[in-house]
Amino acid sequence: MRDSHRAPAGFLWTLAGAVFLCDWLSKRWVLGAFADVHTREILGDFLRFSYVRNTGVAFGLLPGGGIRLSWVSLVALAAVLWLAFRPTSRRWTHAVSLGLILGGALGNLFDRLRYGSVVDFIDVGVGGLRWWVFNLADAAITVGVLLWAAEILLARPRPRDGEVVGPAEVAAAQAVAALPAAAPPEAAVPPSDDARRA
Repeated sequence: MRDSHRAPAGFLWTLAGAVFLCDWLSKRWVLGAFADVHTREILGDFLRFSYVRNTGVAFGLLPGGGIRLSWVSLVALAAVLWLAFRPTSRRWTHAVSLGLILGGALGNLFDRLRYGSVVDFIDVGVGGLRWWVFNLADAAITVGVLLWAAEILLARPRPRDGEVVGPAEVAAAQAVAALPAAAPPEAAVPPSDDARRA
């Protein structure tokens, strides 16, 4: 019987590829459509497409890093790939979050290696109060990280059948198993007279 908690084989990689393709196509469109016009309103002032080049990391943080930040991206990408090849990556929550993070990381790394900066264009805010301009890759990475964090915070205390757990989980399970069993109610020692008076 198929395990409903496990994603199909290859789902993570397909999702990562789809995110990368959508990000690449959107940036290619921006490079062509915004050659002469810097900003276009989509939903009034709240949502605009504003073509900018980001030399920092996601959402304009650490500006001026340029090609040097590619090393940081490569290290992060290696960490995501390591997680992607673990058995737990077949769980739906892990497959979706890792697919989003991997696709977004590849999209931004491609820009950084090719241009030395990342193409950003999604501009959200009201008046002068605006979020940092970002792209689809940034959005995918953010959603993936939030899903991963939520899965960790809301995870069940015991793993599902057939799931590989790490040393910390094994140690915790062994510590719980080593605890003495609670005495049955009839074997409980009654409180002393001093305790009753207290």
